[in-house]
Amino acid sequence: MKEEGKESNNRGNIILLTVIAIATMIIVLVGATFAYLASSIQDEDIANIEAVTSAGSDMLLMNAGEDIEINANITNFYEGAGNLDDSIDASVTLQTTSTTPITYNYNVYLDITSNDFEYSSGMCYVKPSSVYTAGTSYETCKEGNSTNIWATDGTDYTCYGATSSVVTDAFYNNSMGCLTNANYVWAPENSAELVFNLYQVDSSITDSTTCTNAGRCVDRLYSEVSSITNQAACEANLDYTWVPNIYENDMCYAVIDTQDLTTAQNRISLLSNVAITATNTRVVDYYKANVTLINYNHNQIINGNKTFNGTLTFERVTE
Repeated sequence: MKEEGKESNNRGNIILLTVIAIATMIIVLVGATFAYLASSIQDEDIANIEAVTSAGSDMLLMNAGEDIEINANITNFYEGAGNLDDSIDASVTLQTTSTTPITYNYNVYLDITSNDFEYSSGMCYVKPSSVYTAGTSYETCKEGNSTNIWATDGTDYTCYGATSSVVTDAFYNNSMGCLTNANYVWAPENSAELVFNLYQVDSSITDSTTCTNAGRCVDRLYSEVSSITNQAACEANLDYTWVPNIYENDMCYAVIDTQDLTTAQNRISLLSNVAITATNTRVVDYYKANVTLINYNHNQIINGNKTFNGTLTFERVTE
């Protein structure tokens, strides 16, 4: 009887030790998982994080940086004050212990949470008596005759068919001043006013001169003029602007996307299906995003006390 009791106690001890061992293993594994995910979240402001593991060997970290903000007011945005801008740094990191190439794909967006800026450039005209009735849009107005003007009297837009005299009084060089006079009309010129540049590090460019001599030529609406690839040719046209690359921290940030944000809302798709690949190492795609409110040094009162807020967003492509 004593032997049976002893054997029963031994079995009980074995079961107890087994349970403890399993519990300990679970705690270790769970702790390791928590520790792994925690290592993916730094002590900095990181948004849009996706940590993806494959047998604990891969880490995909998306650091979108802080919000991009522009706040225009009478103390920082007036004639002669210069541009307003805000920049952020962002990155996508892939780290793997795999001995074969590992690839992930991701998209890049700009999510606009608020933007009340407007186009302020334009021309004030004495209201013509002749109306070109066939012109129902800016395009059809100009197609009818290049001297036509597409303008508003403060209510509706109309295509005026007679050449009109320009009001040169400085008080009227903005829509608010112009439209205080019932005899005048305002013809807007939709030149990009709030603009966005996206840069990505190009590791093939290693010196500052080569880097900053390259860039992108854009038109009035900040769309790329792909036929022009050098600064001199770009700036020879008064309607074009040269956006140079940025050399910083011994890295060349090449401009890869330009956008006119003047009246933009919601989400803008910037890059699609960007591939990041690594083999038993750590690879980083470095980005820089910049928003600028251009000061044209004319009366831009219409954009006084306006704000922009947006976030660079990375999303992993899953198929």
